Amino acid sequence: MKKKLTGILIMMILSLTLSACGKDYIPEMTDEELADVEEYAVKLLLKYNSGYNGHYLSEEEAELKNNAIMEEARLQAEVKAKKEAAASANAVSSNESDSDKPSEDEKQEPVYTDISEFLAMPEIDIDYASYEICDSYPNNTESNDFQGVVYPSTGNKLLILHFNVTNNSGEDYFVDIPGTGLKSAVKINGVKTKVPLTTMLLDDLYNCRMTLTAGQSIEQVLVVEISSSDAEDITSLDITFKYAGQKMDMSIL
Repeated sequence: MKKKLTGILIMMILSLTLSACGKDYIPEMTDEELADVEEYAVKLLLKYNSGYNGHYLSEEEAELKNNAIMEEARLQAEVKAKKEAAASANAVSSNESDSDKPSEDEKQEPVYTDISEFLAMPEIDIDYASYEICDSYPNNTESNDFQGVVYPSTGNKLLILHFNVTNNSGEDYFVDIPGTGLKSAVKINGVKTKVPLTTMLLDDLYNCRMTLTAGQSIEQVLVVEISSSDAEDITSLDITFKYAGQKMDMSIL
């Protein structure tokens, strides 16, 4: 039936569009009226063409489409709600986890009392021994005058801190203090802070880079320049070592 109607419509369109033929069989029309008829005929033709998807839907088709849209919207809303619930749960879990972590104020830096432990050199001992005040160092230059002598500037004195470095590993051990990047500062009488001098002395702790045999012990020093007035009345000495982003405070007097 559809094929028959389609054929009839095609013939109607041809009869309308042929200017020379069929002129006596149709009423006279203006160009605008003729265009309307052609448009209507084309729509009818497309409507009955099984391969054509029309823009106009029946009430049943429109209802089905609306139902599909509503169902899709419902599913999307459900998925969104589940995602929001999961994100909220994760946030609560994260907050609870963070609350278990110590705050910045609660975090404590490790406290060191041993220099070799601080420098991660458990095989050796580095112990403070004593201090002395002098006008130059070393005092005895007869046997080691080739290394030079350190003098303070006018009106100052030298504070010499003595340390014993001992190899307790039971075998030869290579000590490399320069390789650690060790830094230090000395506080005098709890007020003035001085940084040890950089020297070329062979017994300067900063320059200690040698192999010690098992049980061998050597003396090393740190040289600090202080005022003569401070040198006359030293009541306390504190030293701070810094290494690998950490520090160690030690009272030596």
